[in-house]
Formats: sequence, C-alpha cells, structure tokens
Amino acid sequence: MTDVDEPPWWNESNKAKTWDGLIAVRPNGQALLHGGHRSGRGWAGKTEFPASWTRADMERAAVIAWTDPDAVYVSGDRRTVRRLVDGVIVEVSAYGAGYKDFRAVVPKNGAGIMMNRTKGGGADQMPLEMAILNEEGWNHVER
Repeated sequence: MTDVDEPPWWNESNKAKTWDGLIAVRPNGQALLHGGHRSGRGWAGKTEFPASWTRADMERAAVIAWTDPDAVYVSGDRRTVRRLVDGVIVEVSAYGAGYKDFRAVVPKNGAGIMMNRTKGGGADQMPLEMAILNEEGWNHVER
C-alpha cells in the first residue's frame, strides 16, 4: 500500500467494531448488530471477510478503498466507495460535513466472502461480481 494518511474516522473503536462487532440494544429489547465482519463471526445478514484475512488486511483494504476507490456514490451528506482489493470488493462509507463521521466498512463480494443467512443458519458464498462497481448512480473511477 502506498503511504497515505488514514481517514480521521478510522480509529481503534471503528476498526474493532468493523472486525469484531458491537451489539446495541433498542429500548424495545431488539438487538442491533453493528459491524462484526471477521470470518467465523456468524452474525445473520452479515458478510464476512475471507478466513485468510487478518484484521490488519481489513484495515489496509478500508484505507485503500477510501483513498483510491473504483466507484463512488454520493447521496446527501454520505459518501460511499467501493474498491477491489486482493480479490474482494470492499465498501466504505462515511457521512457528515467533510465525510468525517464513520458509517461502515463491509466486504461486498469476492474470493472467500460469505453471507450469513438470516433464517435457517449457514452461509452462502458471495463470488466476485464486478458489476457492482457500475451500478446505477455509482461513478466509476478510471485509472
């Protein structure tokens, strides 16, 4: 990776939340799962990074995607980017003035990406699908 500064929102708390996850509970008792994208986590409805990836790999991929994206989508005060990094399409989003507030880092698809089912348990492979870099509304970045 080139020597670039990490975004101001990419701090220890957000890195840990992305990797291991954070459970918040609504007043009605419903659990909200934030992050938790490391392999083997098994949270329903969440994708997981490849089993071969370390936390450092995920952190590096997030910075690469944010600073040098393949595709960009801006809506209101939210900027979302996607980038193919080591065979995985990684999506990163931030919001607020100057995009200084962290939202998420998510593995979308690619080599070793699994999506945990919401019903019935188990997981499905999410093979590399480059077309998501060209979805409607996304601006493809030419290199």
